[in-house]
Amino acid sequence: MELIRRIEIPLFIQAVSEMSFELVLLIIIFSMLISIRQDRKHTFMKKITIPYTKEILIFYIAIFLYNLFNLVIIFCEGAVDSFSLIGIRIAVFGYFLTGAFLTTFFLQVIYMDIITSAGNRAVRKLIRFFQALELLLMILLIVTPFTGFLYHFDGANHYVRSFGYPVWFYVTLVTFGFIGTIILFWYRKADVFFRKVLLFSTLIPLSAFLLDHIIKEVSLNNIAVIVTALIIFILYERHKVMYAIDRSTRMDRIQTRLTLSQIQPHFLYNVLQSIMYHADKDPQKTRAALGDFSKYLRKNLDSLTTEHPVRFLDELEHTEKYLELEKLRFEDDLEVEYDIQDEAFELPVLTLQPLAENAIRHGIRKSKTSSGRITITSERTDTHHAVKVADNGAGFDTDGLEDLDDTHIGIRNVKKRLWFECRGELRIESEKGKGTVCTILIPRDGR
Repeated sequence: MELIRRIEIPLFIQAVSEMSFELVLLIIIFSMLISIRQDRKHTFMKKITIPYTKEILIFYIAIFLYNLFNLVIIFCEGAVDSFSLIGIRIAVFGYFLTGAFLTTFFLQVIYMDIITSAGNRAVRKLIRFFQALELLLMILLIVTPFTGFLYHFDGANHYVRSFGYPVWFYVTLVTFGFIGTIILFWYRKADVFFRKVLLFSTLIPLSAFLLDHIIKEVSLNNIAVIVTALIIFILYERHKVMYAIDRSTRMDRIQTRLTLSQIQPHFLYNVLQSIMYHADKDPQKTRAALGDFSKYLRKNLDSLTTEHPVRFLDELEHTEKYLELEKLRFEDDLEVEYDIQDEAFELPVLTLQPLAENAIRHGIRKSKTSSGRITITSERTDTHHAVKVADNGAGFDTDGLEDLDDTHIGIRNVKKRLWFECRGELRIESEKGKGTVCTILIPRDGR
């Protein structure tokens, strides 16, 4: 009862409400942490990264602290015992600091997800300017306990806004206005989910911030921020499901296109022509070629239903069959060498053979002599399993790697599936007239 008399009923009701919200926030935070941990164990979910997960988690933790500091202020204000005297000073400082962090963090998210993609240097500089202003506010906050610039405490241990508080208020207000302008003009640069997050996380807190300056008896900032957090969580859960479905659909399409791209009509025609040519001259070579051709086709067709990475040795065998078929056609114009030092790892299906095919089609066959050598090696480093496919063919300018056309769809698919399925990567080094080296890197820790 003494507490209710001291803080009054409206503030007490607000405090109880905020404690309930704090419990909800804790549930949300732990729910997200558990979900992230489970996703790392899930066969499909560990292959993808849900956009904005880290940002939203940081946002929730900051909001939890923001509200916690406000609760401490409510319960300690007006009490003159030693615990309350120290508690309210720490809480008010933390309240201001967390608010400044949230504003700066929000500016950074907008900078990374909207302005960077828009390529507007002037706006980028403006965002950096407002972030610098927020840093200045933090410096003013740091000196406030010694100067009383932003706030002070009266003899009854009540928080009182000081002469410098308008600086904090108007800088924050202008910053929110700037954020609102950015959202208005670059709204369509963001994806649908981020648009909704921007809308709710700007309008609701801004409205409460303005009302809080008018209605001083009850703080609306925290209620607005928590309501925003709940709305964002609902949006995020839906976004996560839809994003996972979209990634799954895209990966299926990539896999289908990859399989179809490997069974090119011209390759089938050339192999059959070569087998027919050797049928009468060398029956034994013809039988071996038919066996290789059969296994090659089976591997491509099996890849349609293969959802998990396969053994490197299986992928190597498939590539060997492909190269044997190409040697049947090019004979002495094609040399193949192997140096396999590392075998005990897995990689996505049909990731090695496209590199060998690319080496022949765009490297060796385009060289001055239309002949050359392919070398396939594997080794284990401290951090990765490394597989290299090198050729001494024509080479090319690597500046155009990001603009590969449809003739290089196999390379694009290899890069995507290496990342999606095992967090691997494909590095390409090339020099005109000397050849190309494609390196597959698979993390040894499996992440």
